[in-house]
Order: sequence, then structure tokens, then C-alpha cells
Amino acid sequence: MTGAAASDWLVQWREPMKRTLVFLVLIGVALTGCSAGAGSEKSAQTKPSAASDDGKSDETEPVEAEPADEPAAEPAKTDGCLGISPDALTQLVGSDLGEAQKGSTNVTVNEIKWTADRCEWGDRDTLEVIVSSADKAAFPDSAVFCELSGLDPEPVSGIGEAASWDFMEINGASGKLVVCTQDRWVSIRMRAPTADTAAFRDQSIELARLALAA
Repeated sequence: MTGAAASDWLVQWREPMKRTLVFLVLIGVALTGCSAGAGSEKSAQTKPSAASDDGKSDETEPVEAEPADEPAAEPAKTDGCLGISPDALTQLVGSDLGEAQKGSTNVTVNEIKWTADRCEWGDRDTLEVIVSSADKAAFPDSAVFCELSGLDPEPVSGIGEAASWDFMEINGASGKLVVCTQDRWVSIRMRAPTADTAAFRDQSIELARLALAA
């Protein structure tokens, strides 16, 4: 084969080979792209969602709101003073005298002094009730002193260890009951424009019972 013929043959051989190589490269690129796309799609399709150990999804489930606490009902009115509740006082005297005014009072009898707790309801224009009470610690030597009440005291039996009642009608009606035990001194005073001594006496005795039991 001459040099010109060999050169022509080589040119003719290279052209088909270039086309073949280009074709193979294009096929390889196409196959690579398809494989990557398929892998991405497969990854997207098979990627599991996050789950807890029990196999349930971690997606937060809606939680029902708990009902708000209802306000507590107000307790029944039971506050009293020296053992005497508003209801008990109203039942005894037949009328509502309102809230008690609480305080203390200094008592002096025959030069013996002590301080007693004091509760007062109502007023003299209608009806006034005053209850005073002291335990033995308020007295000198812790010995309860039980004085007889009034100018002409009437002994009262059936309550305490000693008791007396006095009733006067000067500038209105006024009754006072004093009851003593070894441990406590109680005084009940009732005032009104007019009153029946027997009614005042019975009401005072019942009030004293409540005060002694407190």
C-alpha cells in the first residue's frame, strides 16, 4: 500500500471511530443521569418518617384543652363571736342584729381587775346584746371571781357553778346575767327601749350556754 493510500484509509477509519466514541459517551451520560434520578426518587419514596420506639409517628397529636376550674362555692356563713353565731343569735332574739363588733373590756369588781373579750350586736334604740368572757388566766392568781350582778341580784340555777340575774327599767330595759365556772367568767347584757324580764332572762341564759361551750 502506497503512502497516499494508507493516509486515505486512516482518515476513513478514524471518522467512524470518532462517531462511535461520541455515541458511546452520550449513552454513558444518559445512563448515569437516569441512574442518579432513579436513586433520588427511590430515596425520596423510601425515606421513613421519624417515629418513636413504639412505632407511632412523632407528629404532635392535638390535645384537648382541660376544662377551666369552676370557682369554689362560698362557704356558708358560720363565723361567730365568743361561740355565738349570727344564726343562733337571730333565732334567740327574733331579729337580725348584724355583724358583731369585737373587742375587749376592762372589768373591776371590789378592786379585783381583769380583762375580758367582748362582742356587741345591735344598738339601744332597738336591741343591744353584749357578751363578755374571760378564762381563769385573766384573773389574779388564776382564780375566777364571780360577783353578784346589780343592786338586787336573783340567783340562777341550772347553769355554771354560780350565776345571778338582775333586771332594771331605768331609761329603758336592761338585764344582766353573770355566770361562772372554775375556768370561765361570762357576762350577758341585754338592753332595749322596753322588754319583758322573763324573755330577757331566758335569752341571756341560752347565750351564756353558748359562750361557756366555746
